[in-house]
Amino acid sequence: VLAEQPFGFIVARDVLWDYCHACCSRLTSSDQAPSQRQPLQSPDFVPATCGESCRVRLAPTRDLEQRILPHLQEIAATCHTDVDLVRLVVRLVTSRCVQLQQEKEGVSEASQEAGGERATSWERLLSLLHHREHQPEDWLRVVESSLAQVLPLLPDEVYQASFWLKADNDAAQHLDDQVVLTELVHLAARINSNAHGMRDIEGRNANVGIGMFPLFAMFNHSCRPNCAYTFSPTDGSMQIRTLCSVAKGEELSVAYIDLYQTTASRRQQLLATKNFWCQCGRCRSSEGVDGSAEEPARTGLSADPVDLYLRGFCCALCPSSVTNEPYSLLLLENPPTTGRGGAKASADDLEGLVAELEGLESGKKSAGKKGKGKGNK
Repeated sequence: VLAEQPFGFIVARDVLWDYCHACCSRLTSSDQAPSQRQPLQSPDFVPATCGESCRVRLAPTRDLEQRILPHLQEIAATCHTDVDLVRLVVRLVTSRCVQLQQEKEGVSEASQEAGGERATSWERLLSLLHHREHQPEDWLRVVESSLAQVLPLLPDEVYQASFWLKADNDAAQHLDDQVVLTELVHLAARINSNAHGMRDIEGRNANVGIGMFPLFAMFNHSCRPNCAYTFSPTDGSMQIRTLCSVAKGEELSVAYIDLYQTTASRRQQLLATKNFWCQCGRCRSSEGVDGSAEEPARTGLSADPVDLYLRGFCCALCPSSVTNEPYSLLLLENPPTTGRGGAKASADDLEGLVAELEGLESGKKSAGKKGKGKGNK
């Protein structure tokens, strides 16, 4: 369906020398000599690349970042901020500067796409919701504090009205530090709401980095998605494929979270992390099954079989003797389930039941041994 290159990405700190910082492909041991491996905060830090073409491609961005990167570790530690979040903010703004320079030189997005290279636009990235009003206050405070220290380090090319605003260049005279800082915080909030982890499922390292894929970020969530996505470390693209036949005009959707959860758990996680209450077909079909007010029969939909399984098992004839909670809750010290005779089961009850079952199993084995050779079945 889609194979999208990130507008900007960073390689995770623990695999800085395992992946190319320009195309995110896996590196061999010969791609980067040990003597070149300077720490991220070193002024001599040189991003690892897989070849000369990637080194040349990354050079303009690296030149803009060289003044900023050595300070990020200390800034993040002082402000208690994730350094990778600040790194990605810096990478996005420097990538935008490079894009503007290329546009001035006539290397537009249209010409790049015509040549087969997919380039995501800054305008698409800005169209993504930042949900600043829903971000935790503590998070906003530390992020704003760290970006306020990054602001004086930004090169002059970054500090432009055409960079931050969609208005014309006359808006430059109205810019000040607070305006630019606000835009930086909005950018960090967009990352927090829309960035995607890049996972190398075929390599040794599960977590490669984090990137912004503006087109992919526009895919809506469904707990019964018709598409799945994977990251390709071969070319650094996020690839989306269909999981089933899709009708013309049908919306394409992906899963934002682990789907092997109850409806209530999925909805709460999406509300907490993505700021919406899921109303997909699977969630609506399971209303009532997970304890909501509306019964499935009233919705006209049948409950999802996975949700019925996750809910647990309950005997229709003797519900007091069979748990209707997921099995994992039986491992709790005081499990919220019913025991024999309708009383709450305790840890001792469960241990006794296990011992009884083991005794029965042991008795069966003994009887089987005694019966051998005597025609017993």
